[in-house]
Amino acid sequence: MAFEECPHAVLAAQPVGAWSAEVFHRVVGALREQLAVEGLTRPHWWTRDHAAATPPAAGTAPPWSGGRPATTTSPPTPPPSSTASPPAAGSWSPPPPAP
Repeated sequence: MAFEECPHAVLAAQPVGAWSAEVFHRVVGALREQLAVEGLTRPHWWTRDHAAATPPAAGTAPPWSGGRPATTTSPPTPPPSSTASPPAAGSWSPPPPAP
């Protein structure tokens, strides 16, 4: 990989988005090169990686739970928001004036 020599003033004037894009292209390019050695593409690798993953054992914490163990109980039912039944279709009337 060859780098172009640029004056520091030119490099410093580049917006952060240009640097982010450059890093992305270099990292993804290196990954693609290494996967090509194995005859894989990124989607192939993602599929194989997910298929090879072992699901967590019952009662253990999944990786996205922040360490909280999985529960087997149902979530609590929220309280009703109102005791009045909704109006029938086509019977709308404006609300009463505020006191």
